[in-house]
Amino acid sequence: MSRFYENIYRGMRAEQLVESRLSYATDAIEVNLFETKTQAFNFSLKFNDLSFISMIKGKKVMHFKDEEFDFLPEESLILNKYDKMIIDFPEADLKNPTQCMALIISPDEISNTLNLLNEKHQKHDKSDWQLDGSYNKIENDAYLQNDIKKIISIVSSNRNHKSVLSKLATQQLIISLLQTKFRNIILTSTYSDPNNRLFTAVDYIRKNIEKALSIDEIASVAFMSKQSFFRHFKNELGLTPNDFILKEKINKAKQLLKRDSGRSINDVAYSLSFSSASYFIQIFKKFTGITPKKYRQQF
Repeated sequence: MSRFYENIYRGMRAEQLVESRLSYATDAIEVNLFETKTQAFNFSLKFNDLSFISMIKGKKVMHFKDEEFDFLPEESLILNKYDKMIIDFPEADLKNPTQCMALIISPDEISNTLNLLNEKHQKHDKSDWQLDGSYNKIENDAYLQNDIKKIISIVSSNRNHKSVLSKLATQQLIISLLQTKFRNIILTSTYSDPNNRLFTAVDYIRKNIEKALSIDEIASVAFMSKQSFFRHFKNELGLTPNDFILKEKINKAKQLLKRDSGRSINDVAYSLSFSSASYFIQIFKKFTGITPKKYRQQF
C-alpha cells in the first residue's frame, strides 16, 4: 500500500473489526474508506447512488448477480444505486487488514458532466457518453489512481473553496471513469467492432505490438486522419495513442519476463522494438514503478 493511503488510514479511530468506516463528503462526492481486521463472510453492502468501489489492500471475495470473483488491489467496480454486494473477507486479520474505498458520486454531478461532454466533446461514432454501473472489474491505471488521490486529498482537507475544488475534481474523475471503462471494454473484447474505428485501431496495435508502430499507420487502418484519430483516441480512451502503445508493450514485456526467466532484458527490449535497453527500462519503470529486473525477481 502506498504511503498516501497509509497516512489517510491513520485517521481511522473505529474499533470495529468488520468494516470500520472513515467518511468525508462534499456536495459533489462522498468518500468512504473501509477497513476489516478479521475474517468475515456474507457481509451485505449497498449504496443509494452510483458508486465507484476500489480495493486498496488485501482481498475480498465478491458475490454479485449470481457471480463470484476475487477482488484485489488496484481493481475497481462501478455499481448502480441499490446494487447489493455480498462480501467475504477470507484473509483479513489484525496485522493485515483488508482495506477498500467507495466513492459515492452525486447524480447531479454525473448528469451535468455527461451533458457537457455530449455537447462539447461528442464521441467519434456520435453515440452519447453514459456512465452506468457494471460489476465487471476495471483496472486502476496511473491516470485514474491520480484522480482518486486528488479527490481524497481535497475532501479530507480543510482547504478554502473545498466545495468548488471537489466539484472540479469530481468532474475529472467522472471523465476518467468513462475513459477507463471504455478502454476496458475495448481491451477485453474478443472481437473487433467493424463499426467502431477505435476498436479497429486498438486491435491492430495489439496484434502488431512487437513492431515499431507509427500513428500515421494506425490512423490509416482506422480510416481517420492523423489529427482526428489522435483527438478521438485521447478523448475516449484517456491517453494518447503513443502512451497506449507503450502501455501495451510493457504489458507484453511483463508476460515475457514472467514466462522466460532465461531471456535477457536486452532481448525483451529489442523484441518489442524499443530503441535501446535503457529506454525500455525507463518506460517499464514509468508504468510499473519498478525495473524489469526487480519485476522478474517477484516471480
